[in-house]
Amino acid sequence: MVGFEPISYATDMWAVGVICYVLLSGLSPFMGDTDLETMANVTIAEYDYEDEAFDSVSPTARDFIDSLLVREKERRATARQCLGHPWIAGLRAGRAVEDEAEAASPAEEAAEAAHPSSSSLSAAKQNLQSHKEHWQEQKGAHEFLFDR
Repeated sequence: MVGFEPISYATDMWAVGVICYVLLSGLSPFMGDTDLETMANVTIAEYDYEDEAFDSVSPTARDFIDSLLVREKERRATARQCLGHPWIAGLRAGRAVEDEAEAASPAEEAAEAAHPSSSSLSAAKQNLQSHKEHWQEQKGAHEFLFDR
């Protein structure tokens, strides 16, 4: 809605890309230092995977997000295309799709699931703190979100 274009299924697919980015990293893809900078990032579809939160996100998952966070809605992936994407196909088949060189052994995956690395937990805590601080900086700007 930043560009005031009509809402369509392509709008929903953009939202799927944003949600996947957030769920995989704990970060907002377009977060700027100010609301104006954030809106500018959304408008030009400016995002990256430079944060360490993406160290464990596979290139296939990144490709999926890239297919959705496309400014031109005509070039954005459709729901049907998403269902056929290798990352989603792998998830639907009950397996993660990763590059062979990056794939962890089942024992390593079980150990990480049981005891997440301290760097993953530190990154998640830092991301959450950053979001909390940004939210608090916006005093009064979010009052409309909650019933009183």
